[in-house]
Amino acid sequence: MFDNAVVTNVGKQLLAQYVQGATLVFAQAKAGTGTVSVASLMAQTALVSEKQTLSIVKKEVVTGGVRLSIQLTSYGVTTGYTLNQYGVYANVGGDNVLLAIVQDETGIAIPTFSDNPDFVVTMDLVV
Repeated sequence: MFDNAVVTNVGKQLLAQYVQGATLVFAQAKAGTGTVSVASLMAQTALVSEKQTLSIVKKEVVTGGVRLSIQLTSYGVTTGYTLNQYGVYANVGGDNVLLAIVQDETGIAIPTFSDNPDFVVTMDLVV
C-alpha cells in the first residue's frame, strides 16, 4: 500500500534552497482522496481532493533525510472517505508548498468520528 511517493517539482526547489543554507520548515501534512497518474505526481502542487489536515507527531534525522511520523485520526471527519493521497507541506520562509506526496490507488477507508472515534493511523515518510 502507498507505493508511489515522490518529492514534487516545487519540493525540489525548496530542497535546493535548503542545501544552500535556508531553514526548511515542515509546516503541515494533509490527506486527500482521488489519484493522478504516477507520471503526474511530481507536478502536483496540491492534493487531488483535500479532506483533512494531519498531525506531524515526530521528526527524526535519519540516514538519508528526516523521518516524519504523520498521524491521521477520525476526529472532525463527518463524511467518511478513502485516503488515496497524503502530502507534506513545507516552506523556507515563504508560503507552504507541497514538498512530497504519497499515493495509492486502493487507499484506506477513513471512517467518520461518530462511527469510530478511536480510529488512528500513523504513517512514516522519509524526506
